[in-house]
This record gives sequence, C-alpha cells and structure tokens, in this order.
Amino acid sequence: MRAPTSERAAADAYIAALNSKNTQALRALAPLGNDAEADAADRIARLGGRGLRLQTVDIQHDFGPDTASARLILTRIKGGRWCIALGHNPKATTKTPSSTEKPPP
Repeated sequence: MRAPTSERAAADAYIAALNSKNTQALRALAPLGNDAEADAADRIARLGGRGLRLQTVDIQHDFGPDTASARLILTRIKGGRWCIALGHNPKATTKTPSSTEKPPP
C-alpha cells in the first residue's frame, strides 16, 4: 500500500480498510514504530464491513501543520506521509503533564 500524502487520502484509506475488513491495510496507516496490531483488530471487529462513507470532511490544523483532525486523528511524519493514530509506540518518550498550581513562594 502506498502511504497517503494528504489528510483526505489518509481518511479515505482508513474508511476503505475498515469497509474491506483489511487489518493489514489499517495497520499500514499507523505511524512507523507503533504497535497497532491489537488496535487495528479491535477497530475492524467494531467497525469493519459496515459500508462507512465519508461525505464531508472538515480538516483542522489546530496543533500545527503536522497534526490534523477530521473526526479522526491524523499525524504527518517525515516524508509527507499521513498516519491514523493507531496503537502505541513502545519507544515513545512519555511527557509529564504541566501543572496548573502556583509554585510555592
């Protein structure tokens, strides 16, 4: 499968993979390094084969040019490839949430 190079192409590929119950095609949409096996299988079990269609897609770039949302979470990585947020990356670093408390005097 050729990697999607636009947000809309990634969304279309996601829907096509679900409709055809193609777990391999769905996993291929995950960011490189993510372990998406279980997540893809779960989505296929819940949503696969239902004849889903995208009618209108409103793509937003609320977090910058490399992250888009279209009622899906899409992320652009090196080389212009758009991915669907699937699975988790076991090598990813965890971030500490920021505090909303005042620092001590």
